Amino acid sequence: AAEAVEKAQQEAMAKAKEAAAAAGTKIPAPLKPEAIAIVDQFKDEIKAMHEATGGRVTSIHSTFCAICQANGRPPIPPPAMGQLLELTKEETQKQPVCATEAQLFKALYKMPKPDDSADVFKVKVISHLIASTVRCAHSKKQIEVLRPALSALHSGCGGATKDLHAFFMDLMPEEQRSAMPLDMWNMHVMRVHPKTEQIPLEQFLLSFQDSMDT
Repeated sequence: AAEAVEKAQQEAMAKAKEAAAAAGTKIPAPLKPEAIAIVDQFKDEIKAMHEATGGRVTSIHSTFCAICQANGRPPIPPPAMGQLLELTKEETQKQPVCATEAQLFKALYKMPKPDDSADVFKVKVISHLIASTVRCAHSKKQIEVLRPALSALHSGCGGATKDLHAFFMDLMPEEQRSAMPLDMWNMHVMRVHPKTEQIPLEQFLLSFQDSMDT
C-alpha cells in the first residue's frame, strides 16, 4: 500500500512538472527544515525589513544584490528575484511591485547553505537586511520632509517625463548627461516603461526615496 501511495505521488508530481513546463513556470523546490530553522531565528529582523520597505520588490532586490556582492557573487537578475519571491504574473504587473511578508520569508528560506550556522547566516545575510532596514526607515522619514517641494515640482509639469527628466539632468554633471537619455531614465530611475510620457506622483516620490542613503 505504501509503495502504491508513493508511486501515485511521483506520478502526480511528474504531471505537475509537465503542466508547469507547458505554462512556462517552475515548481519551487521543497524547503529544507534546517534552512527554515536558521531563518526563523531572525523573524523580527525580517519583519522589520519588510515593514520598512513596504514589501517593494525594488528595495528587496537591491538588498539581495548587496548580499550577493558582499559574498562574492554576481547580482541577482530581476526575473530571478521574481522567481525567488515566487511572484505571480499578476503581482509583477502592479506598480509598484510588492511582495508579501510570507514571500520574503520563502525567498530567505532558500538561501542558507547546508554547512551554514545561524551565526554564519547572520553575517552573510541578516546583517545586510538590517542595514537595508535602517536605510529605508531613514529615507521614509526624509521623503516626507521633501514631499511638499517634490509634489509642487510634479504638479507644475503635470508629471510629464520630459520635464522631470530635464530637472534631473540639471542636477547631474554635464559630462554624465549623455549617458542617461529619457528612455533609460524612465527605466532605471523612474522604473517605468521606457516610452512612458507621464509619471504618477507616488512613483516619482518613490524614485527619490529609493535613491537616498543614510
